[in-house]
Amino acid sequence: VISDALTSPIYRSMGIAPYLLGAMLNEYYQAGIKPIAGVLTTNMPSRKGLELYNFKRVSSLRILKILGIRIL
Repeated sequence: VISDALTSPIYRSMGIAPYLLGAMLNEYYQAGIKPIAGVLTTNMPSRKGLELYNFKRVSSLRILKILGIRIL
C-alpha cells in the first residue's frame, strides 16, 4: 500500500512526485509486487499523479471528522 507520501511545498509543481512514484513502482514491479494506493478524493494532485501510472479508482470510503478528529 502506497500512502502518506508528500512533497515539500518548495518542491511542488516540479514533477518530482511523479518521478519518485515511477521509480518506486519500477522497484515493486521488478519484485513481483503490484501496489495499491489510498488517496482522498479531494487530493487532486495525488490522484492525477496516480492516473499517470494507470491506477484505477476501485472504491471510495467516507471519512467523518468531528472537531478535527477522524471518527470513520
